[in-house]
Amino acid sequence: MKWLIGVMLVIVALAGAYTLATQHFYHPVSITANLPSAVNVSAWKTFESRGGWSIRYPPDWKISSCHTCTNPSDAGLFVTFDDPRTDDAVMIEPIAGPHAGNLNAWFSDVKVNANQNRIVAETPASVAGKPALKVLYRYADASEGEVFFVADAGKGYEIMGENSRQPGYAYSVAMISTMQFHDAGAR
Repeated sequence: MKWLIGVMLVIVALAGAYTLATQHFYHPVSITANLPSAVNVSAWKTFESRGGWSIRYPPDWKISSCHTCTNPSDAGLFVTFDDPRTDDAVMIEPIAGPHAGNLNAWFSDVKVNANQNRIVAETPASVAGKPALKVLYRYADASEGEVFFVADAGKGYEIMGENSRQPGYAYSVAMISTMQFHDAGAR
């Protein structure tokens, strides 16, 4: 009988530890806390997707999507913003979002299944007030990239930008900080 009580105590302790370890997603740090003051977004253009989001971007950057897509603002398409003078880019891709509010499970799943590269670091975050997970990945060529996974009203987004060691990082952070989510039918 004592061994059964011991097993039950171990199970309760493990469940408690798991619950504490996964609660950090509900206390994210806003990306605007890291917004570089040197980047002035006031003269930037605004891109609006029919998929329910908008973002500001430097006026000389180019917008693209798939080769067969005639309008990058169509709902459900990935959109890439590229600086024509450098290799700097930000890409936003709609992905399957969390089901029934199971946010922690979604973040745990999406960080390993949406990107197969090695995870270097991850940090809870928020983008436009929406829960997000910032993940730093290391690619096969030893370079690194920063990805935000964002949940909004059952939708998911993968936002890829420069990492903090790359020259274009300030622009990536500034762009992502301007992102807004809205009802796709309202615009």
